[in-house]
Amino acid sequence: MLKLLRSYGVRGSDFRQAVAGAVRAAAGTGKKADDARAGLRDVAARLAVGLAAITSVVDPGLIVLTGGVVLPGGETLRELVEHELHALTIPQPPVRLSSVEGNPVLAGALDLGLAAVRDEVFRSTVPS
Repeated sequence: MLKLLRSYGVRGSDFRQAVAGAVRAAAGTGKKADDARAGLRDVAARLAVGLAAITSVVDPGLIVLTGGVVLPGGETLRELVEHELHALTIPQPPVRLSSVEGNPVLAGALDLGLAAVRDEVFRSTVPS
């Protein structure tokens, strides 16, 4: 994706910086802003294609975006992804950004595992 954004004239040493830079540039006017908006639309369209495959099978009530690919784009990228996704799928779940810092999938898995261990260790062994 970094190469894709660079093809639109967006610079950054990694994808996170490039997306954040594209969002800042897109807020302006002129050719640079137009190119940045086009690059963000292209990124959103590619993300939406992947989400469309999942949405058509799972039919989620909500899609939560997180991680280094999406969060640097903030609300601007979220809106674009939602728009592109809704153009591709019949189910049109809302798309939101995660507010969880770090790795929310790992944190959720650890929380689920810890709950299972606590249940196993502290569950009463006396029949009720």
